[in-house]
Amino acid sequence: MVSSHTGLTPHLRFRKAVLARDRRAGITNCPDCDCVLDYDISRTPTSAEPDHIVPAAQARKLGWTDAQLDHPSNGRTLCRRSPNTPN
Repeated sequence: MVSSHTGLTPHLRFRKAVLARDRRAGITNCPDCDCVLDYDISRTPTSAEPDHIVPAAQARKLGWTDAQLDHPSNGRTLCRRSPNTPN
């Protein structure tokens, strides 16, 4: 059984770093559906959410460490309703 690591400190750092980086970079629209991202209010359909570019399962098969997996360079920002955003 796979467990979630979203509440763990490394993932929380990943989340904060990716969202801050993309907000500073001026990313205002979801790359999947082009909706306007909301960086201020969470848990709405247009909330900005971090997403791993290389998913955890694939990264582990490739021998990545947790540090590599949760490095901001492996992240992008999507909206919460995006089909690519993990639930």
